[in-house]
Amino acid sequence: MKTKALLVVLGLSMLASWCISCDKPNKGPVDPDADFVSLRRVDFDVDDKEFANPERGWFTHREFKASSGMSVISDELLEAQRALNRTLIYTIYYLDSFFESPISQEYLNYLDANMDALRRNGFKCVLRFAYKRSYSENAHPWDPTQEVINGHVEQLKPFFQKNADVIFVLEAGFIGTFGEWYYTDNYNFDPKTVEDYIPRRGLLDRLLAAVPDKRQIAIRYPGAIISMLDITAADTLTRKTAHNGSILSRLANHNDCFVSSNNDVGTYQSLVQRDFVYANSKYTIWGGETCNLALAGHCENSLLMSKKHHMTYLNDDYHKSVLNRWKEEGCFDEISFHIGYRLFIDRAFITPEPAKGQELHVGLQIHNEGYSAPQNPRKVELVLVGPETRVFDIDADPRFWFEDEESTLNIKVTLPENMASGKYKVCLNLPDPEPTLHDNPRYSIRLANKGTWDEETGYNTITEITL
Repeated sequence: MKTKALLVVLGLSMLASWCISCDKPNKGPVDPDADFVSLRRVDFDVDDKEFANPERGWFTHREFKASSGMSVISDELLEAQRALNRTLIYTIYYLDSFFESPISQEYLNYLDANMDALRRNGFKCVLRFAYKRSYSENAHPWDPTQEVINGHVEQLKPFFQKNADVIFVLEAGFIGTFGEWYYTDNYNFDPKTVEDYIPRRGLLDRLLAAVPDKRQIAIRYPGAIISMLDITAADTLTRKTAHNGSILSRLANHNDCFVSSNNDVGTYQSLVQRDFVYANSKYTIWGGETCNLALAGHCENSLLMSKKHHMTYLNDDYHKSVLNRWKEEGCFDEISFHIGYRLFIDRAFITPEPAKGQELHVGLQIHNEGYSAPQNPRKVELVLVGPETRVFDIDADPRFWFEDEESTLNIKVTLPENMASGKYKVCLNLPDPEPTLHDNPRYSIRLANKGTWDEETGYNTITEITL
């Protein structure tokens, strides 16, 4: 019996030792280049210059009041903005002439003309509609009836559908003074409960139906998102749920009083709401403007908040006192440099002796030193440029190329047997997927690498091969 018992004890001891070794495997760090060891390596230098890139950065603010006429955005204005490395413009349309009536066809045509100007000049807009600019007591009613606004959204649906290509993000607007969802007569002025938010949820549902699902709608207050969707501040997006077409994945956030008080002038009602925005803004568009000089707006906190909010865009026209402080304290240029995405290739790998009819293997290690990933859909293409041009669509999504992470592209394509012989540039193209913009290099992403960008094509050159 004693011998049998001893064998049992020894067996259990050996099993315990084996389990311990399983729990603590003797593994070194994963080599991100392990799939590319047989390939030729190409190293890159990072470009520290500022340059224009689509769907990110500073914007200039432009207001258009229906009662003041229909002046189309000029090419000269957009060219001047482009010279400042900008690709966004903020357009807010005050529909004051249609406070009690449908929008005229003439005005709808005017809206299209402005979008044509953006398209012609390589711009997109942060878009909002509103009715009044004053919240004084003698300015009542601050917004039209729900019936009028619902009718306007229905009228604008074809406009949203037609011009989605040059809409970066739609700020929900319509409700209240400035379209900021605060000073309102017809949508419950101070909503507290989920029931109080039902009228606003009704408008949101109409906007979600009117705007193509490839575009996000920005809400002013995070508390409104939580209440309208009847969720908690803990129900944030994750990598698995981001960009999946759900309502939450389509809701961006605009903060029009960034670092302008300890709660951004009522933007946040609690710290958990801040955490909600910090988490969601990794996967959605976040931007806005400052509105007041406050202790929160000093550089140290502004830099931290810009990063935590994954800042994508910001108003360069307001509030000048805050922006001037950033310039005086020395962080304006740093914020400008990091707004949105800033992608570069650290190293690349390629088949050393590629041949027609064979597999071309390309590995790219991509870094993002911006505050956010690209947010709207974007194509990824491998392009060979030489005696002929060949384009290969790559199954990759730049919306998941997050800041402070290395993203690996492991590309394998078969070269056609009938390709012309000669030297080819191997290029990465990150074009806008919209057919109206795809071939316009101003809508392609420029990588922050020295000597790779071709402004005529929008391609980023990786290396050369000979076939």
